[in-house]
Amino acid sequence: MRDTLLGGGSANPGGTVLVSADGFTLVVEVGVRPVKWSLGNGPQILSIGGYSILTSVSANGDTVAGFDSPSFGSDDLQAFRWEDSGQVFMLDSIQPGVSTVATVISADGRVISGNGLPCR
Repeated sequence: MRDTLLGGGSANPGGTVLVSADGFTLVVEVGVRPVKWSLGNGPQILSIGGYSILTSVSANGDTVAGFDSPSFGSDDLQAFRWEDSGQVFMLDSIQPGVSTVATVISADGRVISGNGLPCR
């Protein structure tokens, strides 16, 4: 394994590394911040808040899914969908007291699937 320099530091060797299907976008966890790097655009910090875990990226790299926690180790999780426009959509659970975790995203980035976990 080799560190990947993306302008804001080096990729966490134990963190998530996602590559879009077209191969032009790389999304990594740098510390507790997700960073997206795409050919021609360079690094971009994905402003989500809290401690974010990345789970998937759309085929063209325009949309990223994952889940966010207010602090490391917290079980209060909320799934998110981040779009290239900078918009972040926090995805709510269908039941109160259940955290949401996004696990996969469709190739076009329009559909996200995941699961819920009971909050303690």
